[in-house]
Amino acid sequence: MKLEEIKRGVVNFVLEKEKPEGGFGATSLLPPTIEDTYFAVKILFLLGIEVKKEKHIKFLLSQDIEKLTFEPASKLLELLELFNSLTLLPKGSLDALLKRAYFKLKSLCLRLSDLFWLFEIFKARKDPLGKSIVRERTLKLLNSTKSLTLKDCFYGYKILREFFPRKWLTYILEAQNPDGGFGFFKGTTSYMENSFFAYFVLKGFNLKPKSFQKLIEFVTLCKNKDGGFGRNPQGISFLSTTYYACWILKYA
Repeated sequence: MKLEEIKRGVVNFVLEKEKPEGGFGATSLLPPTIEDTYFAVKILFLLGIEVKKEKHIKFLLSQDIEKLTFEPASKLLELLELFNSLTLLPKGSLDALLKRAYFKLKSLCLRLSDLFWLFEIFKARKDPLGKSIVRERTLKLLNSTKSLTLKDCFYGYKILREFFPRKWLTYILEAQNPDGGFGFFKGTTSYMENSFFAYFVLKGFNLKPKSFQKLIEFVTLCKNKDGGFGRNPQGISFLSTTYYACWILKYA
């Protein structure tokens, strides 16, 4: 199935969750959230659909970034950057976020997910020192551990890019299941998010899954009648899993 064939259904699925006051919700009845807005906007950008950005910028700027945890804060920054509106945030709030990020970085027990969201904040703030510290700690963590989830591999790759340890590529390839999807790691159930994490990293090294056509078949089977995609062929549609599916199909 080509992306163009499913595009209209996906766009309808996304736009029915758009709020008149700005932002997107998980459903047409639920209020907007940063998480849902993040994936909705990413889908529309991926598909080349024009976004009514003014109201969404207003929604994003209404959030108190100083009270957000690092994940939603970094997603908010990324969306504002997509809308070329990052400079609209009060400088004081950005400085406070950066100060919090450096304080968090002092912890000796950071997970890859923690390091990734900190890295995204340092990147958005164009802070080379913060990015350098995160890269160093990420590489040390990847070289010292024996087991990761594919999501962790994705985080590590996004931070390190070409310096991502090659030993984990075989680990990712071995996580593909007979149904074409990928598990959290080898021997676990296939889900859309893991399939995206795996393909994203592999594509970064010009590699493909061992059974590439089976991966596309798995993604296709996850499409639902509402136009969205689920985590697996039995799952209900989410904005996140729909984005992952669209990304895989676009770059297949």
